[in-house]
Amino acid sequence: MKPRSTEGAPQGDGAVAAEREAGSAADSEAGGAADREARGARQTQPSGPPLTPPLPRFDVASRPTGRGYRLPRCSGCRAPLDHCFCAELVEVDCNIRVLVILHALEQFRPTNTGRYATQVLKGAELRIRGGRSETGTPVPLELGDLDPDDSNVLLLHPGPEAELLDAHFQQPPGPVRLVVPDGTWTQTRQMLRREPRLKALRQVVLPRGKPSIYALRRGVTPDGLCTLEAIARALRALGQADAALRLEHILLTAVRVGMAARGYHDWQPPA
Repeated sequence: MKPRSTEGAPQGDGAVAAEREAGSAADSEAGGAADREARGARQTQPSGPPLTPPLPRFDVASRPTGRGYRLPRCSGCRAPLDHCFCAELVEVDCNIRVLVILHALEQFRPTNTGRYATQVLKGAELRIRGGRSETGTPVPLELGDLDPDDSNVLLLHPGPEAELLDAHFQQPPGPVRLVVPDGTWTQTRQMLRREPRLKALRQVVLPRGKPSIYALRRGVTPDGLCTLEAIARALRALGQADAALRLEHILLTAVRVGMAARGYHDWQPPA
């Protein structure tokens, strides 16, 4: 007797149930895999708005917990993008060669003012003290061109033997170079301790003048000045009134912009 073919023949309830059970198990397994994949996607997907590429270091505030962190900033004036004042940074002639030595921790702070002098004063220069290379090795501060025996190289620092900048400095025997350490008081004192050649330069102090208008940081002393104010006052004492006036205007603009960015739109400098 030939075996009966089952192809095309109706199947019994048992076979149908088995097929249904097998199909259900396959669906369940596929569904479980899909659920696991969805859960994994949810775990790796960041919450909040889509991520954007990180901004260059100069274009954001430097301290992760500081005021204005991640605030997009102009790479020229370091102000918030909607308060850019690069148009004010116009170069001005100056017969005094200004060298600003910036502490490494200050170079990314948007409230630093010393860099404006090097952007505006013709012939001015900026050097970093305490910087590191891309490999992490310290970069030495180059001071070989500063001669401690040259009386025309002046270090703006109130040391115990510092001389008052007054009229007799306006007619030097040669070109004057003004060296300005830029940082907090602690940073500048540390800078001089670690750079004997810098400390050996002829030190000068500023004459008294108007109180500071710098409102973006809290001053250490009531009669303290920010770096840009100090450079402007020094240049005025050295007979460079036009250059000093330009720096004072830039500082006023920077402070107004900074205060407006913090919500103080009606800020005015002290009388």
